[in-house]
Amino acid sequence: MSSNAALVMCARGARNQVSSVHEKQLEEIYTCFERLRVRPLAERKAPRRGPEPAALKAPKALTLPEGLRDWFVNRGVQGLPQWCAATQADEQQLCRHVVALHRLGVPPFFREQLQPLIMKLFVSLEARVPSARIPADDARRAEFWPELKDSLVRLAVPAMAEVVFELFGRSSSLVVVLDASGWSPAAGHWKVSQRICFVDVAVSLDTARRARGMLVRRLERACRAGGFAEGGLAAGLIEDASGRRTTG
Repeated sequence: MSSNAALVMCARGARNQVSSVHEKQLEEIYTCFERLRVRPLAERKAPRRGPEPAALKAPKALTLPEGLRDWFVNRGVQGLPQWCAATQADEQQLCRHVVALHRLGVPPFFREQLQPLIMKLFVSLEARVPSARIPADDARRAEFWPELKDSLVRLAVPAMAEVVFELFGRSSSLVVVLDASGWSPAAGHWKVSQRICFVDVAVSLDTARRARGMLVRRLERACRAGGFAEGGLAAGLIEDASGRRTTG
């Protein structure tokens, strides 16, 4: 029977810190990973008796890149192996072993699978920028785009924060704005394009659609009521659009 250290050497080579003195540690890691591996029905044992440990709300499901058979993957495993940390204790132990392997120079190539039922709450804002609005002077044009993008953030983020508060009864503590404004070769015109992501708010697809719809209605009501007087350049674009620009 091959030792774990030998298996590491076969899978990863010798350019690492692993040696025979780590055999006990590697065996502990192998045993943990094998316990967390998701079994086909034919391999599963009878359910355990007694109280179950507290389960995570969103268990972590891990896989390896296609075609990679690392040292801790049992030779009898068919197809793409998967590991699941279903409890807080499992997740903590898994993280400790990942750190230990990293320190030994053989980090595992685990990939966390995305949760299909939830997503970070974000809203994409995009509007065409008419060429007539873009200053011809180079110096003024260099000021135009930062002002436009900043005004869109100041216009949309507070409105979306109100939507988040209305839906969840709390505000988000971390908001990230991703920007892709400028000339669009695909569309053949200038545009302002931003994605506002509420990093610490996870929602279902239906809730995300509802939140975006609420934001659109807020902006439309503000436009009709003349509430964009302080909105700067972005407000001018929304008013000119009269509801025809894409927001969602």
